[in-house]
Amino acid sequence: MSVRSLLRYLKQKRKKKHRHDGVATTPSFFNYVFTKRRGLDEALPSLEVVAIGSSLADYGFYSPSWTESFNFGLTSGDLSVALQQYEKVLRHAPHLKVVLLYSGVFMPGFNLACTSERNRLVLYKHFFAISYNEVNEIQSDAEQYVMKKIDDFPFEICDSDQGYIYDKSYLSNANISARAEKHLKENQREPDQMDYFLKLKDLVESDGKKFYLIVPPVRFDFREVLKNMRGEDLFEKFRSIMPLDRILDFYEDKEFTQSDFGDCDHMSRSGAKKLTAKIHAQISI
Repeated sequence: MSVRSLLRYLKQKRKKKHRHDGVATTPSFFNYVFTKRRGLDEALPSLEVVAIGSSLADYGFYSPSWTESFNFGLTSGDLSVALQQYEKVLRHAPHLKVVLLYSGVFMPGFNLACTSERNRLVLYKHFFAISYNEVNEIQSDAEQYVMKKIDDFPFEICDSDQGYIYDKSYLSNANISARAEKHLKENQREPDQMDYFLKLKDLVESDGKKFYLIVPPVRFDFREVLKNMRGEDLFEKFRSIMPLDRILDFYEDKEFTQSDFGDCDHMSRSGAKKLTAKIHAQISI
């Protein structure tokens, strides 16, 4: 290989490694995070129940149906983000009693800072003081670019209630097999992110609050693809840590139908209402 070819190869490799999806600089994402921050500020003084986690919480917890609750799901959030959501923000809620952590198949190994979605962490850091974890690929120039746009952006509140944002988009045209492969890859990634989960569990419980792991349902066809690709229990790492009565598992709940999903693994509004009602029925405050 010539020097020129080698330099071209290295340049392309670096570009691929540091590519990002661009979502972090869109007006919709700016307004999304801003709306979560403003809603949380209003909810904190009387907050009793909170749902955290990734977009599975964001789409799957219908907070308007549960008094003094808040949907603090953050799209693409990982276990490091969840830990800091509690540690840096939610511990200050004087009446908080219950923390619900939503987890999907991907969660055990998923590290947002090492994905193409990593620049979303810049806004999470700005609005919620969520630090980057020890292993991340966020570039300083990308961070500066996002922060520069923050200074010039006229933020608007999204149509929302108690952190549940009504105008949601779905991955309705996503390739199910490709999505399943991606989720399974994160499920098995090493080193995993379970130390953050242990720290979160211990911290919540040491504060005298109830901590539940919520495993939401996925659409039947997606679940079958996952099962065919890898048949073992995909939530074993959580089950080895959590008491069974603190895991609310709806993964294969047959009462959820096609209309309860906006795409293969995100709940529609009707699905979120149904799931939240089922969770509420199993938790006493």
